[in-house]
Amino acid sequence: MSILWSRAQSLQPSLQEEYGSICPFCGAENEKDAQYCISCGSDMWNLKQKQISQSGSRKAGIVAIVLVAVAVIVAIGAWIFLHKDTEKKEDTPVKETVSTTEKQPEKNTKAKEKDKHRELQSDLQTYIQSSGVSRTISVYYADLNDGQEYAYHSQSMRAGQSGRIFVLEYIVEAVRTGSMQRTAELMNTIKRAAGGDEPASHKLVTLITGDFAQSLDLVSEYVKQQGYTDTVINRFNGDIGNHTSTGPNQTSAHDTGKSIANIYQAAQKGDAFAQEVLDLLSTNASLKKGIAAGAANASVSNLEASYTACENDTAIITRNGHSIALSIMISDLTEDGNEHQKAMENINSITRKVSKALLESNT
Repeated sequence: MSILWSRAQSLQPSLQEEYGSICPFCGAENEKDAQYCISCGSDMWNLKQKQISQSGSRKAGIVAIVLVAVAVIVAIGAWIFLHKDTEKKEDTPVKETVSTTEKQPEKNTKAKEKDKHRELQSDLQTYIQSSGVSRTISVYYADLNDGQEYAYHSQSMRAGQSGRIFVLEYIVEAVRTGSMQRTAELMNTIKRAAGGDEPASHKLVTLITGDFAQSLDLVSEYVKQQGYTDTVINRFNGDIGNHTSTGPNQTSAHDTGKSIANIYQAAQKGDAFAQEVLDLLSTNASLKKGIAAGAANASVSNLEASYTACENDTAIITRNGHSIALSIMISDLTEDGNEHQKAMENINSITRKVSKALLESNT
């Protein structure tokens, strides 16, 4: 028994210190190293070992529970941390950037438009310089959709009745501001003048104020105010205004092209009378001469003017919503009918080149 107790002491050196010598069954006090109670004879040592074992088991269980709890808490904490990081990434707005490839199509389109105009202008110059009239022909066009414009040899030239375009522009402005009224007589006179009726052109000027000379002076002043520096309107059918100059009418392809473009722009802004004027000019285009003949399958508001020494044409050409203003003037002609015929052929050819390059490519 003492051997067992000694072995117990070597394994559990603190048993006595922990439990003392009081019998757990009867409460009797025993010697410090007593195994059996002197009062009730119970085996106090085996009981203490069992209690210690149970206590150790309980402690181990508690430790295990604590470890499991810690592991769960750590796992939950890790999940929350990762979840918040993911939410942060999802909530962070993505910065939108426009790549250079998205901008490239717009740049390419503009470059192609410029190339188209450069190629056309080179083609026009080559044609004009080989046509035999390079020193006496003037060409102006304005692409009314992209704003590109071009002038070849545009200078002040003998105008003939090209001055009517400035009279029409003046009347459009006068009707818009209320200084003139749209009447059936006015519309009929515009239609006849557009068709080349010289007395109608004279009457058209007179309808502005009732007096030809005074009306022509108003048109001449308007021409200056608009900055048409190549243009002087002195007369129609021999009649002149109150000018000191009695020279012939002068204008340029640039100025006439700008003038008809101004009428077009007014119509685009909702001016009904301006649109009526263009419609009347398109009736004149049914003659199929000059620009009208060259711009086949397009809507053309055309104003022709011929004189002994020149052939002039000004028009708005529209196809599929795309419009251009075109003016062509050829001077230094004689009374030879063949020269005038050749001039009209040149006007037709130039019109075809411009229409094909700027309008057919947009169909």
